Amino acid sequence: MTRQLVLLAGVLVFAGQLSASQNPHIRVYLDAGPPNLISEIHPLPGTTFDVYVCFDCLGRCGGVMRAGFLLDRTFSGLKTAQVNLLGGPDFGDAEVDGWTITSGPDCAYPADDVVLAARLTYLYLAEPGNLDVLPHPESGRHVEDCESNEDDEYCFLVGLGVCTAPHFGQDYCDCNLPPYWRVARCEPQGGGNPVHPPTYWYDVDNAYDAVAYGFHVRVFDPDITDYSAFSVPSGWIGPETVSQVGNELWLSWCNPELDSPLVCSDFRFEFSNANPSTWGHWTLTGPSDPCHPRSAVVAASWFNYDLPDGWGYRVHVPASSSPAVGTSWGSVKALYRPQGP
Repeated sequence: MTRQLVLLAGVLVFAGQLSASQNPHIRVYLDAGPPNLISEIHPLPGTTFDVYVCFDCLGRCGGVMRAGFLLDRTFSGLKTAQVNLLGGPDFGDAEVDGWTITSGPDCAYPADDVVLAARLTYLYLAEPGNLDVLPHPESGRHVEDCESNEDDEYCFLVGLGVCTAPHFGQDYCDCNLPPYWRVARCEPQGGGNPVHPPTYWYDVDNAYDAVAYGFHVRVFDPDITDYSAFSVPSGWIGPETVSQVGNELWLSWCNPELDSPLVCSDFRFEFSNANPSTWGHWTLTGPSDPCHPRSAVVAASWFNYDLPDGWGYRVHVPASSSPAVGTSWGSVKALYRPQGP
């Protein structure tokens, strides 16, 4: 009992971490050769170079929709271009009154855990020096987060040294995010959540780097007429039959048109079934074969073997009903409760 209580406490902390702000310290830094974090370069006088403003430490589904900063330059040179790579409108001059960059209506998600937010081109003259990121004169260090649409703050990690060593930023600029999993959860029941049976539900929590076009649960009731009231994401098709894959039975939701991916969003897949529950596995599948539960798997319950059942590992699914069995006191329908995966 003590071990179960400790485990439950850990699960609650884990769930709270996912729902809280994902970006305690978004980091900003300059990189002359992303993603290699080149912070010192030695150009020849009269040549040009590019430097990128990068954000990382963005969390499970974090990204950048809006940020502002001011660049402090001490090397001799000319800024010949500033390009907003987030894709939306931008305002101001990076070296004069501060530069605000936006992603427009869409989120700018990381690639290889980094958002390349802006590119600046410089003509280097002769005098060595540095390029550092300072807070925007008006908005400070605020970053509008894609996931919460709230303001987080960035810290400055490292600038660019031009023919000299770079400047490093705040001592506390560490990326101390909790680990995250791609999970399907069916707990807790009650307290506003349906109880299964009869309502089976799965909150699918997917990250930006695992785009999914299919969700599948392994079930043990083969009769599709026992299921009803499926919830289906927009653009997807819901289960029309119980599919048999080898000796396994699966319910599948998928987006065969590949136009409505499940990425960085929480969706509750749901259906009704009166049978008692047992534990079953789940998968998320990618674009090459989204409607097959065992093909193109990008995430699955067995990836999360170290998480508890109901909280990322297996989920509750309907158990199968066996045919009626005759007894000395009448006919009964025994429940088959499979054991193991």
